[in-house]
This record gives sequence, C-alpha cells and structure tokens, in this order.
Amino acid sequence: MPPACVIVPRGHTFQPLALQSSQTAHSVFMDDRPQLLVLTPAFPYPPASGGDIRIFHLLRHLASSFAVHLLSFTRGPSEALIRETGITAVHLYDSADAWSSSGDRRPRIRFWRHAPHGLSLDVDPGYARALSRVVAATAFDAVLIDHLYMMQYARFVHRLPVFYSATDVETTKFERWYENEHLSPKRRLLHWAQRRVVQWHESRIGKRVRVTFATSTVDRDALVRMNRSGRFVVVPNGVDLNYFRPRPRVSFGGPPRIFFVGTMYYRPNYLAARFLARDVFPLIRREVPDASCHLAGKTNEEDYSELHRPGMGVFMHGFVDDVRPHLEESQILVAPLRVGSGTRIKILEAMASGTPVVSTTIGAEGLECTHEENILLADTTEDLAAACVRLLRDREECVRLGTAGRRLVEQKYSWDASGEVLRSEIGRALGKESRHRASAD
Repeated sequence: MPPACVIVPRGHTFQPLALQSSQTAHSVFMDDRPQLLVLTPAFPYPPASGGDIRIFHLLRHLASSFAVHLLSFTRGPSEALIRETGITAVHLYDSADAWSSSGDRRPRIRFWRHAPHGLSLDVDPGYARALSRVVAATAFDAVLIDHLYMMQYARFVHRLPVFYSATDVETTKFERWYENEHLSPKRRLLHWAQRRVVQWHESRIGKRVRVTFATSTVDRDALVRMNRSGRFVVVPNGVDLNYFRPRPRVSFGGPPRIFFVGTMYYRPNYLAARFLARDVFPLIRREVPDASCHLAGKTNEEDYSELHRPGMGVFMHGFVDDVRPHLEESQILVAPLRVGSGTRIKILEAMASGTPVVSTTIGAEGLECTHEENILLADTTEDLAAACVRLLRDREECVRLGTAGRRLVEQKYSWDASGEVLRSEIGRALGKESRHRASAD
C-alpha cells in the first residue's frame, strides 16, 4: 500500500486526514529509519525549474535512507511526488492562511517587492503554525532546509539538528544584479538595504546549521568567506543520464536554430532571455538569415509578449513539459546569463543530450567545464553571437562539443553521486550526535 499524504488544513489542529488505513498510518509514523523533515519554498513537482529539479532528485536519494517528510510553501500533486521519489509524506500548508494574523503585511511586501525572488526573509505566521504542528506530531531526527528564504523557520523546529541546502549564494546574486540594472536612486537604496539584510542572514548560516551544502566550490568558498565557522560541503547539481540521452548525429542537420530555457519570472533568466532576443540574436541573424531563436520556460501573470517576435525569428514557447525535443531540434543551447549564482542545470541537461552550449562566464560558473573543449564561453554581445554563428555554420563542431559535453556530465554530474554525498553527510552527523548522547547517558 502506498505511503500517505498528510494534510495540515487551515484553521484545524494537525490530523493525518488522508490516511487510508492503519497499515498506511504505520508506514508513515512507525518507520524505523531516521525521520527527516524537508522545508522548501516551492513544491518540487513537476520538477521544471532548476531549484525544483535539484530538490526533487535529492529527495529521491534521501528516501533510500530516511523517512522523508516534506513541507513546502506551495501546494502540488502530492501523490505523484510520493510515488516518484519514495518519500514518506507530504504535509500541506494552505497558503490562503498566509499572513492571516499579521498586521504589517504591506510594509514587508513593499520592502521585498523588487528582490530577485517573490519570497522574503520575513516569517509567514501561517506557515510557521503549520510547521509547529508538523513538528509536534512526529518525532523528527533532523531538518533539511532548502533555500536561504526558508532559514527563518529554523527557530520553529526547536533543538533538532538543521542542515541547509544553498541552491545559490544570495549575496552574490544581489551584488551582480545591481551591476546590470539601471536604477533610480530610491530603488538603488532599497536594493542596497535588501542586500545588507540578505548578507547578514547568509553570514550566520555556518553557526546555525550542522552542514551547509553548496552547488559548487565557487559557492562553497563564497559562503566560507562570509562565515567564521561551520561545515560547508559541495553537493553538485546533476542530471538524469537515463532521461537525457545523446542525440543522433543526423539531428544536427536541421534548420539553424538556437534555444534558451529558464523560469522566466526568475529575474536572471528573464534578463538573459531578453539580452539574447534583443541584442545577441539580431547579430546572429545578420550572418545566418534563416536562423531562429526559441525561448521556453515557466511564466507568471506578467506580460512576456516582448520576447515573442516571430517576424524577427524569435519564438516564446512558455512552459514546455519536455525540453528534450527542443534540445534535439536546436544546434545550440545558449546560456547568456549575466546575473546569478549556483550552477545552471539547463547547461548540464543540454550537455547530457549532446547539444553544444554557448555560455557567459557567469552562466557556466561553478561547472568544471573548459572553453573550446566541451563548451564555448563568451561575455560580450559580439562574442556570444560569433560563437553561435561559428557552430551554426559548422555542424561537425557541434557534434564534437556535444559529445565532449556528454562525457563531462557522465564523469562529474550524476544525481546518484550528488545524492550520496548529501545522504552520507546527514547520516554521519546524526550518527555522531547519537554516539554523543549515548556517552553522555
């Protein structure tokens, strides 16, 4: 019988409402494995954005050793997530209860309104209450918190060991965002204040958690410099090598086409897509008149029509269920990011499919790739365009770079290897604590 989906309904005390039988209830609450609670800002299914893809695969690996419970800030298809990852339970938080007891919602929203994320570093009372009920109902052994914007909820897990997964280094992201924005003095002051708040929180992570997991040595070193103490371990982003298979050589013979994918309401991705469509691609089309540029990614209620210009050869597809056909139909995945932190899963997925990548230095930051060997790196508008033109005119070079990219991810970026690092680090820390308690007794 499948594990249960556990619900925290708004305005009620915690009850396992979705339990189907006593046997299912036993599978949830009488598991002999260590009980691990995971807190995430978004529900990681379907895994479409980079952060969701990362936590989805890490949950799947953690479930091999822990009874994993998930409490996300948003809702999603719980049964599908449980089925595909093997986690024990999903605890649902009703976001309609957000800020229900807070009288200062508007000032807080105004402060974080222009930040790179829709989330803030202010505690949401409704989520805090849901978390407190979940912790009171289950004897958890540890908590894994995903994303800096969820770390303020560490105070509600009492004295449980806390681990932190740093998808990005938020301070780095804020600093770079300023460099590429034309801001009014008022907004520049606001962003400076936001960055100071973010940096203050991020510089105290090391002493608040048992282990911090970074996506690359670049991010790890940045966090170490900010923190005076703590343990920081690299858990790289990865790729599903069975899902993304090398494309056939003949697929490079199609019409000249470049591709970009990324969650569009994540500002670094939107800025990259706009830069590619407005600045880089016109230079490409001047040299390759029949080239087309295809953009894909989740959107929100904002207007993205400026990114869809068929008359100029630019097509905005919005959310796509499967990026593999787009990768196979394109000669190049372009990652022209000039803002951000962490590592780009879009690059790893393209490499795994055998599609060559043209990226900025920041876009490929943290990945152990080499210019001209398994990727092309360029930072100016002209150099990015020239790299793309080169590949569109030389399909054999596309094959060579694509093959080398596939070889790189096979060697260094499997989710199995990353998941094992995370699983063993948490298990080792809990084992040390258990031995310490036994000796104290």
